[in-house]
Parts: sequence; C-alpha cells; structure tokens
Amino acid sequence: MPLLLLTLALAQAVAAPPPPPPPVEAAPRSWRELIFVSPVGEPFRVPDGQPYPVVDWFNRADADRDGKLTEAEMVADFQRFAAVVDANHDGVIDGIEVEAYETQIAPEVHSGSHMYFGGGEGGGGESAPTRGPSIDSRPRGAGKYSFINLPQPVVAMDVDLSGRITRRELSEAAAYRFSLLDPQGRGFLTLADLPRTPAQGRKGEVSKKPKRRD
Repeated sequence: MPLLLLTLALAQAVAAPPPPPPPVEAAPRSWRELIFVSPVGEPFRVPDGQPYPVVDWFNRADADRDGKLTEAEMVADFQRFAAVVDANHDGVIDGIEVEAYETQIAPEVHSGSHMYFGGGEGGGGESAPTRGPSIDSRPRGAGKYSFINLPQPVVAMDVDLSGRITRRELSEAAAYRFSLLDPQGRGFLTLADLPRTPAQGRKGEVSKKPKRRD
C-alpha cells in the first residue's frame, strides 16, 4: 500500500503543469530622445546627453556662421525645408504632402489637436490682426518642442485656408515668426536670446551654446 501511494503521488507530480514564470520587467532605457521642432516645423532629434538640438538647427540656419540669425536667413531656412516637404517640387505644399509630413517627417504633430488648421497663429491665420500664437497656452503637438505654440507649424502657414501653402505664404510665415522671436526688433537672433521650449524646460535639459561672435 505505501508503495502504491508513492507511485500515485509521483504520477500526479509529473502530470501537474509547471508554475508560471515570474513576470519579466522591461529593461530601463539607457537614453531618451531629445526633440526640437524648428520654427518652420523641421524636427531635430538627438540622444540624451548631447546638446539640445536647437543648436543643430541654429548652426544650419545661420548660413554665414556669424552667430547671428537674420530674417533673410530664417526665410532661406523655411525655403530649404519647404523644398523637402514639397515632394513633387511644384512650388506648393498640398494636402498629400502635408500628410506625408505628419506621418513620415514629424509625427510629433499628432500629439496635439488639429483644430488649428490655417489659424494656428492668432486664431485666424498669420494675417489676422493679432497674429499671435495659439490662445491656448498649453503646448500641443509640435508646440511642445518649439519656441512657438503651433501644433502643426506647416499647416498654420495656410493663411487663406486653400489647402495649399504657396511660396508667398511661406515667406510671410518666416518673417512673422522671426518677429515673434525678435520682439526688440534688432534684426537678428542669437542662441543666448532664444527661449527654451516646453520640453526642454520641463525636462531640465541645458543647451550647450557656442560662444557668441559679435
């Protein structure tokens, strides 16, 4: 009898399913991505630990590398990036190209509301009398990573709500956004003068800025 009981106990032990393994905790990320969205809507991304990528944008836009970004250089930077978004190179950014921008180039714009179509600046487009940033002070979409709270900075240039962004609208947007960053009207911007983005300020990242060359 004892032998029979021992045999049954061994059989039950073999038939019983093994206990489930302990849950595996996800390994912590060793770095996080820092994101900056330029005034025209171009995203710049670098791993944590590197200078906040506003430096990358400024150095690219400052064509003569004199440490001062002028309105003309800002307009040229807008035109350069617009040529990237304008996939068919017809001089106009249309709805298909905007969709490609939102899905392939700057998916960050999807983290905010798209109720700003054509009216992201001043509620009535960049030609509105007030011509200020969004009334809602909470940063949304690309506004979380930029100087100006424009959830979709490319679409916000469509002042006449035509669904097409022309070269004229592009140049006017560049000049207007430059004026927002140059309230004193000096005619140039320096890295030291630029505001911190909401993402940069919230996370406490410190920009490593090159020395000014006045």
